[in-house]
Amino acid sequence: MNRMCLFVALCALNLQGSDFDVLVSEIHYNPLGSDDRGEFLELFNRGPTRVDLSGWYFEAGVDFTFPAGAVLDPGRRLVVAGDPAFLAAQGVADVYGPWAGRLDNDGELIILNRADGMQIDLVSYGDGGLWPSLPDGNGPSLELGDPNADNELAEAWHASAVVGGTPGCENGPPAPPSAVRINEIGTAPGAGWVELFNSGGAPVALGGCTVARANVPGARTVLPETVIADRAVFPLTFEVRPGTDRYLLLGPDGATLLDCIELRLPPGTESSGRFPDGDDEVYAFATASLGLPNASPVNDDVYISEIMYRPMSIGSPPVEPLGLEYIGIANRGTFAVDLTGWRFTRGVDFTFPEGVVLMPGAELIVASNVEMLQAAHPGLSDVIGQWTGKLRNSAEKIVLRDARGNLINRVRYADDGPWPREADGGDAALCLKTSHRAIDNGYGQAWEAVPGGTPGIPPSDAAVAPLVVDVAHDPPVPRSGDRVAVTCRVMDSDAVTSVTLQYRIDGGGSYSIAMRDDGTGPDAVPGDGRWAAEIGPFAAGAVVAFHIVAVDATARTTDAPGAGKDFLFACDNAAPPANGSRHCRIICTQATWNLLNADIWSNELRDATLIGAEKEVRYNVGIRFRGSSSRRLNPKSYRVNVPNADPYLGFKRINLNCLNMQSQLLATDFFRRAGLPCSLGWAVNFWMRGAWNQRYIWLEAVDKEFLTRCFGGANDGGILYRGWESDELYRSAGFTYYGEDPESYRPLYENVTGDWDHDDYREVIALCKVFAPEFTSDADFAAAVEAKVDVRQWLLFFAAQACISNNEAGISTDRGDDFFFYLRPNDGRAVLIPWDFDSCFSSATERLFRPTVAAINRFLTHPAFAPRFYEELEKLATGPFSHLENRRRGGLIAGMYPAATWDGIESFMTRRLGYIRDCIPTALRGGIAEIGEPMLIAQGDLWRYFKGTENPSGGDLSWTALDFDDSEWLEGPSGFGYEDLDDATVLDDMRGRYSTLFIRRKFTVANPATITSLTLRMDWDDGFVAYLNGQLVASRVAPSGIPQYTWQATGHHEAGIPENINISGSLGHLRAGDNVLAIVGLNYGIESTDFSLIPELVLPRQPVVAGGCGGPAYAAAAEARIAVELPASRTRRLEVNGIEQDYDPVRAQWDGVIPLEPGENLVDVRAYDIEGDLIEATELTVVRVPGLTTLTGTLPASRTLTAAGGPYLLAGTLTVPAGRTLTVEPGVTILADGNASMLIDGLIVAAGTDSAPILFTGLSCSRRWNGIGIRNTGAGAGAPVHTFAHCIFRAGNRRGDFGGLLGARNARLSVVACRFERNAAPAIDAVDGEIEVLDCRFENGADAVRGTRSIAVIGSCEFLGLRGESSAIRLAGDGARASLVEECVVRGSNDDGIVLSQATCAVNATALYGCEDNGVVITGAGALGASALNGVIITAGGTGLRLAGEAAAEAEHATIAGNQEGIAALPGAGGGLQGCIVWQNMRDVAADPSAALAVAFSNVGGAAAWPGQGNLCVDPLFFAPEAADFSLRPESVCIGTAHDGKDMGAVPYEGPSPVFVRGDANGDGAVGLADALYILAYLFTRDVTPACLDALDTNDSGLITLADAVYILGYIFRGGPPPPPPFDTPGRDRTPDGLTCGA
Repeated sequence: MNRMCLFVALCALNLQGSDFDVLVSEIHYNPLGSDDRGEFLELFNRGPTRVDLSGWYFEAGVDFTFPAGAVLDPGRRLVVAGDPAFLAAQGVADVYGPWAGRLDNDGELIILNRADGMQIDLVSYGDGGLWPSLPDGNGPSLELGDPNADNELAEAWHASAVVGGTPGCENGPPAPPSAVRINEIGTAPGAGWVELFNSGGAPVALGGCTVARANVPGARTVLPETVIADRAVFPLTFEVRPGTDRYLLLGPDGATLLDCIELRLPPGTESSGRFPDGDDEVYAFATASLGLPNASPVNDDVYISEIMYRPMSIGSPPVEPLGLEYIGIANRGTFAVDLTGWRFTRGVDFTFPEGVVLMPGAELIVASNVEMLQAAHPGLSDVIGQWTGKLRNSAEKIVLRDARGNLINRVRYADDGPWPREADGGDAALCLKTSHRAIDNGYGQAWEAVPGGTPGIPPSDAAVAPLVVDVAHDPPVPRSGDRVAVTCRVMDSDAVTSVTLQYRIDGGGSYSIAMRDDGTGPDAVPGDGRWAAEIGPFAAGAVVAFHIVAVDATARTTDAPGAGKDFLFACDNAAPPANGSRHCRIICTQATWNLLNADIWSNELRDATLIGAEKEVRYNVGIRFRGSSSRRLNPKSYRVNVPNADPYLGFKRINLNCLNMQSQLLATDFFRRAGLPCSLGWAVNFWMRGAWNQRYIWLEAVDKEFLTRCFGGANDGGILYRGWESDELYRSAGFTYYGEDPESYRPLYENVTGDWDHDDYREVIALCKVFAPEFTSDADFAAAVEAKVDVRQWLLFFAAQACISNNEAGISTDRGDDFFFYLRPNDGRAVLIPWDFDSCFSSATERLFRPTVAAINRFLTHPAFAPRFYEELEKLATGPFSHLENRRRGGLIAGMYPAATWDGIESFMTRRLGYIRDCIPTALRGGIAEIGEPMLIAQGDLWRYFKGTENPSGGDLSWTALDFDDSEWLEGPSGFGYEDLDDATVLDDMRGRYSTLFIRRKFTVANPATITSLTLRMDWDDGFVAYLNGQLVASRVAPSGIPQYTWQATGHHEAGIPENINISGSLGHLRAGDNVLAIVGLNYGIESTDFSLIPELVLPRQPVVAGGCGGPAYAAAAEARIAVELPASRTRRLEVNGIEQDYDPVRAQWDGVIPLEPGENLVDVRAYDIEGDLIEATELTVVRVPGLTTLTGTLPASRTLTAAGGPYLLAGTLTVPAGRTLTVEPGVTILADGNASMLIDGLIVAAGTDSAPILFTGLSCSRRWNGIGIRNTGAGAGAPVHTFAHCIFRAGNRRGDFGGLLGARNARLSVVACRFERNAAPAIDAVDGEIEVLDCRFENGADAVRGTRSIAVIGSCEFLGLRGESSAIRLAGDGARASLVEECVVRGSNDDGIVLSQATCAVNATALYGCEDNGVVITGAGALGASALNGVIITAGGTGLRLAGEAAAEAEHATIAGNQEGIAALPGAGGGLQGCIVWQNMRDVAADPSAALAVAFSNVGGAAAWPGQGNLCVDPLFFAPEAADFSLRPESVCIGTAHDGKDMGAVPYEGPSPVFVRGDANGDGAVGLADALYILAYLFTRDVTPACLDALDTNDSGLITLADAVYILGYIFRGGPPPPPPFDTPGRDRTPDGLTCGA
């Protein structure tokens, strides 16, 4: 294979990048002036290759489906809009749309899905909280800052610097905050004026800036050269119109936004502006204050005086009477106030009707429902309503504005913090304590809860005790030596006489100091009501608790924060770890810590202070320990409740978990990427009691805010349940039907968002009945489930759990615990939400259908759902759980854990991925069914079991007898235990409670006389005693005598290797009919860390009479049982020889008996999809032969195996001793029994031919044989060569003493033109040997070729679909000379392509595609010199070339493109590039400063050309990189510019190539009926002469036949598939064939 042929090896591939590289990168949800025409969404492809968007769609916020052919190239952006023409008129190119719907200005959920329904991206944006508010109608868009950031997080977004955003263009940095603001705009004859105000300390030059009115092109005024120190007034060149409008201050470029203001100029006003100057609040002024400070146009006579936000619930079940909500406003002035046109604009929406007047000293009630409120309060007359909306029960902001829109009053109440909690549903209203103007009603301390409320009665001007608010200390985290300033604001109806700061050092002395409001010390302004004192310094580690005591002239005293609480800070000199994580400190006193530890199971919240990374302080948060197992451990996990009155970063409940936080962080990230509703999680450095711990995760609580984020504000009002396990009831929330009584469900299903105590559980009961077989038959099950649950979401949930092997005892394993489910209000269907991920990444080979909860097992294994479960697994395996995606996640834990931690998890993920792919058949494949061991009892069978908290039958052996009544015992499948990862029935309550488990299983024997032997196979930890029909048959590591529940094992025994115990001596105890096997399992101690009990009762195996995997198979009987694997996710119907057959959708397999005639028998197998269309058809060949010739034992003499003498059955081990030769002739078939193998000490020669290959295969596809081991025949030049030519190896494994299916140790091995298919072990493994591997094909297996200290020559080989932690070629250490890899192709590897570890190897003219971790890895230096890469292509993978350790490598004419990372040079590595192209990778080169990477005459991507002679940094102009065609276009600058005068890269420019459109047979530029007729004319009349034969090959078969005409007609008239590329647009042929095009 020469360099030009390399692209041919890959050109049949449609090179697709990761779909998950596409993300929403810009959102313009409320354009300037709320002009919806300007709304758009922008998508960005951050990946290295093109992504096909055909059929992708947006849902939730807007609805739009991308048309066929839509693509997004790497590094490019596209725009989708509601009005594409509007954006196109503004110069935005290629806008998709229009969409249906609109983006909500208050926040919206945006979901981007792939055509198959897989969620690609989700963003739940907002207009407040942590989300930038400027994009809400002020001109900017929301821009994603870092495309690699998590765009679910608000802090990843910023307001665009320019008005209108940057649709289709690169996002810019956020604009720096401007100190200059539009402070006032007023009217003037013919034009207007603007006042600008500088709120900063330094003068600002504004020359060339523009003041503009929104959406009016001509309304713009350019400011003259000027510098503003304080304020300045400028005339405007356009008219300022009455009404509401937005005005902008733009930078000199006319686009960058410096400030925006929405002005209101109602009739009777001269100007509108900010008050105070530079503030966010805007007022309309009756009289302009041109050039002077703005004054408030309103007074504080009218104020909010009473709030009933949560009336007491009434009825049964109790329901909140929303009609009794009300707001009171009062007038403490001396004049009546006309309220006409006034409005409540936040919380609820209400406009006061004309003529409403509020008299002095009166209170007016605004009600949700006037009639209901008056009925509840007879005599209440001053009441109006009805309003729109409702008052939230947790926290709400109420805003009252006058008819001009001016702010009159606003109150943000809450149900906690300083706000009276009795008003939260306790039949009390919030009532202002006093009408005194000195008391600010924006503070909770100013309010009291009054039973029943006082509607219509205004507050009196009563004297109240001082109110201490706005308490702060600075610095938030003082260091030793720092003085600490404590400040507060004190409000009082009377004069404040004293404010005292009382403080104590926790564990030390108490002190007090007067606080001052006289402008001295830390007090800034005298007499402003803000008091200050300075204390300290304090020693490092000191925790300081302080109170503020205020006394007024009437001797009323207030102690803040009150009894049982403290304001806290801690003195600390230790900086947080510099790992990029957030920081969080929790400070509590020793007394609080003692209370927490006095009862670790208590959920009572204790007083503490939270200090965040932003130095934000939240006093008096509530903390407690959380978790179940984590409460017993140190360090602890914590729950932190922040008051609704002042949430932290938008959160009111914070979970700080430390138990296996790496598992939690990676699992929650995976679930969100999979498109499942899941908590956000951040790594956090957590400080508690004087020390930092960098291994905590801040985990979002599953609550109302979570529902809003995940389901959108329009769909967040459903009921959220949490599933629990009840130890007292021995029940869990496993959707089991327990009757109609709600009390049977209340302990198991916590109603999180509703009234748990009064829930009638109708929906839960109805859901449980769906899963109950007594109510829902199998025939009705699928439809019933579809009506009650979001089936695809449930399947995806359990598929995701299967990927990460979540072994937390929960709904995905063996009990209804550790999960939530949510009843969506829009359709009533249940959605699953995960919880608890601290036990993930456990077992790479855990079965896929893991859940043993009866309802879930029934759901997953139902024929309607099992194929769809496989479908979701396939999507995850090729998407979010692919190695390409997983390998990016290491950065999430890199700052907290050593590299080995991530390496271990990544290794699990890769092995798990391989296991998943091994377990999901994707094609029809068949052979002889496995001859399993006949079982009387098998693993997984159901047993009755009794936990050993007492004796099961009073201390005797009655429980072992057949007639014992075990109906009250629990039931579950084997194995039993905990913490051994082999437990189908998990006993998570065993540790610390009991050491014995009693189990029983009945089984039936028709005729005991037919049973000749009996084996008890036991896998256990730590001991057991077994009884058959009451008779002792086996005992291990157990005491003697009658078992008691207090027994313990007499020693340790670890599970993992079952023991086969021959109990044939007890055959006499068997009975015809029912029998019982009873076993007591013993743990070594009651606190033992694990337990396991897995019994099987095994009968003798029948003789082998048939075998074969794939074709052909052989049988020496008149019938054979065959097994067929089916495409698991697609098959819905199966036909065998034209007869429909039932098949097992869980195993995706059918097996059945077919009659055989002598000779060849053909079995026609056809699989059909859900639409009834044929998926795949195959013919299995089963040859009936007289018998099988057995091979076993030691070869007594040299022997030749012939086709006529076979087929052969390899049983046990066949040994070829030294001096003897085993010759295998063409056409021989060797059927190897499970675990059978060959051991070669002599010589083996297996030389087939192309037409008569030699087949080595297992007896069945599932029963693997153990390969061929060759040893100690020498590796020198004169040593014999073991030869395998034209052989096929299937269903193989390896011997335990060798590393591969073909294992050679100190031997020479030649493997030529062989195929290795679906083998579980490395195909070829050499140690201290010499191997030649030529023209071979390796498919869907483990490592292909491995060599250790060996010479390897590997040429013209193809490696396809390597699975798990596997590589195509892996060489470690050098042999006598360097190794060679030449003209090979690797297409698809879960892990690496070529791995060279301290080995010297030349890799020439080789292409590596889709190696998900690394294309080529070179670690360390080979003893024979540097490795060399020449003419290599590496694409569509993780890292192209990875150099580690002391690696030394030289690359010439390599093309490394379209990977996540081009070259990674780690510390100490060295190498050189000459004539190479490294381009269009997400990151082209990542080189550690210590790596010696020399680059010359190469084209390497980056910010600039790589240092070195002749280097370039320009687009190489590949011909079609999306099709893996990396040849150069004629205009490429890489032509002729390499170090040797040749072209750069692996594929040189070879002159112009013909381009064509497939299907355009007549060359008229269109594909239609005329082309089909043209093909027919060419085939049958020969009266046409095509210019391009390739264009006639419409199905790309390489031949022109009638099928091509039929294919194009099907495409035109029947909606069939389009012709393969090149189609639609001209291109080159991607598949090599004999057809020509042009000259």
